[in-house]
Amino acid sequence: MKKLLFIYLMLFFLENTFAQEFSRDYWHNGEVDLFSGETFKGKLKYDLEKDNIVIQTGEGVIKSFSSQKVQCFQFFDALFLLPRYFHTLPFEKRVGYISPVFFELLSEGELSLLNREKITQRSVYYPSFGGGWTTTTFVLEDEYYILDQKTEKVMAFDPNTQDISQFMASKRTQVQDFIRNNRIKANEKMGLMRVFEFYNQKKGE
Repeated sequence: MKKLLFIYLMLFFLENTFAQEFSRDYWHNGEVDLFSGETFKGKLKYDLEKDNIVIQTGEGVIKSFSSQKVQCFQFFDALFLLPRYFHTLPFEKRVGYISPVFFELLSEGELSLLNREKITQRSVYYPSFGGGWTTTTFVLEDEYYILDQKTEKVMAFDPNTQDISQFMASKRTQVQDFIRNNRIKANEKMGLMRVFEFYNQKKGE
């Protein structure tokens, strides 16, 4: 778990270094495991918005798989130079409609922290003497989810509007003290990962 945290500390730094470069546009060395039991290794690209991956095997064969067929996949990120892990889990995207969805694993335990990244378009205004100008840029945003290992249910979570400790009732006071004493920003990726690591460690004691 600490290894995952270190990995994403580096990822946070690199995300702010490579402006407007996105991992989904790169080919990565990785592995795909299907529900059928088959495994494919090679260069892969992923698309979380469409829940689809494409992999090119060593024989030069290109295969495309949707989340309906993929159990999990992992790859070494060619942009950020870090390993990343994804699992397919059932999720209710729309009321009454549950479908298999790709989630990235950020922290694993009794409560696991998951993520789905999306790329959004923003207009940025740059002021200057005599006026200014507006330009359009694309930014990477994170959408967070919680997986409860007991219920096997995935829940959407917004750290900007929800208190993470409410999901950690049995250790709520300890979690709140941990956040306060360590001045953790629990609405940011690195902060959330530290909180989940702390909570799962306490649950395992």
